[in-house]
Amino acid sequence: MAEVNNEMAMVEVGARVVCRNEHGTVRFKGQVLQTKGLWLGVEWDNPERGLHDGSHEGKQYFKCTHPTGGSFVRLNKVNFGINFLLALEEQYSSNVQLDNDSLPVWKGHKKPVILVGMEKVLQKQSQFEKLLRVSFPEHYVSSADPEGEIRATCPNIKELCLTKQLLSTWDDVAKITIELSHLHHLNLSENRLRVPDNPSVLANAFSNLRLLILNKCAISWPQILQCASMWPVLEELNIHCNGISTLSRPEGVLLTLKRLMLEDNNLTSNDDLLHLSHLPCLEVLNLDNNRLTDIMFPDVVAGQKTSMFKQLKQLIISNNLISNWKSVDELEKLPCLTELKITFNPVIEKEQDSGTAQQMVVARVGGLQTLNFMPVSKKERSQAEWVYVRRFGVEWQKAGGREEKGPSEEFLQLHPRYQQLIEKFGAPEESELQPSTHIMKVDLLPLNILCPDHPKRKPIKKTFPSAMSLHKVKSFLAHLLKIKGCELNLSYMTQEGSREYHMPNDVNPLHFYAIAPGDSLLVRW
Repeated sequence: MAEVNNEMAMVEVGARVVCRNEHGTVRFKGQVLQTKGLWLGVEWDNPERGLHDGSHEGKQYFKCTHPTGGSFVRLNKVNFGINFLLALEEQYSSNVQLDNDSLPVWKGHKKPVILVGMEKVLQKQSQFEKLLRVSFPEHYVSSADPEGEIRATCPNIKELCLTKQLLSTWDDVAKITIELSHLHHLNLSENRLRVPDNPSVLANAFSNLRLLILNKCAISWPQILQCASMWPVLEELNIHCNGISTLSRPEGVLLTLKRLMLEDNNLTSNDDLLHLSHLPCLEVLNLDNNRLTDIMFPDVVAGQKTSMFKQLKQLIISNNLISNWKSVDELEKLPCLTELKITFNPVIEKEQDSGTAQQMVVARVGGLQTLNFMPVSKKERSQAEWVYVRRFGVEWQKAGGREEKGPSEEFLQLHPRYQQLIEKFGAPEESELQPSTHIMKVDLLPLNILCPDHPKRKPIKKTFPSAMSLHKVKSFLAHLLKIKGCELNLSYMTQEGSREYHMPNDVNPLHFYAIAPGDSLLVRW
C-alpha cells in the first residue's frame, strides 16, 4: 500500500494516460467515498469510453466536458508512457536503410509512413545521427530526456511525427524540439496539450518550424492564436477536426503563414472567413466540410478587386452549404485566385449535371486555371463563357442589354461578368439567344451532320439525346459514316452559322456545350 501511495504521489493531475487503447487525461487522484484504496479520475478523449461526469454517489470529484466522459480507474490499469529516446530505441534500434527514400514520414507529405528495420546494424549511435524523419506509432511518448541527450543522439531529425502520444503540455513538446535544431515538420495530431502561461518563451524550441499539424487535438481558435507566438516562421498549419466554430482576427501572429487547413470544422459565418484575410502571406485556404452558407467581400463592388486576401491563390470550399451564385460571383473579386474546389454545395448540386455547374463557375470567375483539381484550358474557358452568354442572353436582352445605356443594374448584380463577356465575344445574335431554362431541359436534339472536309458527303439529319456523351456520339457517327481507324473531332455551329465552337472533352454530354435543336454538328477526321 505504501508503494501505491508513493506512485500515486508522483502522478500529476493533467497527465495523459492510455488504457486499452483509449487515451485520457487525469483529472483527479485520491480516495472515493464508499470504496477502498486510491483511484485516478480520468476524462477520456472518447466520451463513449466513460461512465459518468466525474461524480460518484452525489459527490463531484472532477468535471468533464461530456456527461459520460469520465470514469475511475486503478493506478495499475493505465499506461503513463515513456521518454523520447526509449521510444526511438524501440522503434529504430535495428534500422539499416536510412537514406532519404526509406525514412518514415506521415501520410499526406511526400510518402506514406515506412517503418524501417530490416537488418541488424553494428553502430546504433551512427544510425540515429542519420535519422531525418521519425515516427513513433503506439509508443506513447510522454516526456523528453535529460537536457542534451536528444541532441547528442539524433540531432539531424527534420520531420517528426508524434501523433496520439501522451504528451500533456507544450512545455513537454518544447523540451524535445529544442534539441532538434533542424526540425521543420512536426505532427502533433490527436494529442491534448495544455497552453503554456507564456508561449513566446518557447519560441526558440520551434525556431525553424515550417509545418505544424494539430488535427483532432480539441484545440480552439483562441488557443491557437495564444500559442502562435511560439511559431515565428510557420508556413503551413493543419487544424482539421477540432470542432472550431468561430474565428477571430490574428493580431501580430502567423505573419508568415502561407497555407491554412481548416477542413472538417464547424465554421458558419462569412465574418469568420474575413478574419483570415488579415493573414498577409496566405496563399492556400482549405475550408472543406464546414457549414459556410455564403461568401462576400463588402469592401468593393462587383467588377473591382478586394483588398482582402491579397495573396490567396487556392481556395477549397467544397462540402459547405453555399446555395447562391452570388457567393461564386464574389470570388471574382479575389485578385490572385487561380485554383478553386467547390464541389458538393447546394448551388452546384441543383444544376442538372456537374458539367453544367462547372461551366457556370468557370464563366463567373475569370481567373480560374484549375477547378476541382482539374485544369481549365483556354478552349474550355471560351466554351464555358459562351454557354453562359447564351444561357442568360434572353434575360440580358430583356434587361436592356441592346440599348445604349446597357443592361439594368439588377441584371448586372446577378451577372457581374456578363458585360465583360459581351465585350469579349460580341453580343449574341437573335438566333443564338436561348432561355436559360430551355438550354438545360431539351431532351432530344435534332441536328444536321456535316463533314466540311469532305464536301461530297451530303448533310444528314439525326436526333440525339441531349444527355448522350460525346464519346458515344463519336462511336455512333463513326458507324453511321463508315469511318474506321480515324479519330473524330467534333464542333458545332449555330443555325445563324456565324461561329464554330469546339467540343474538346469526350466525357461531357451534348447539352454541356449548349448546342440547340437545329444546330449543325461538324465532323472532321
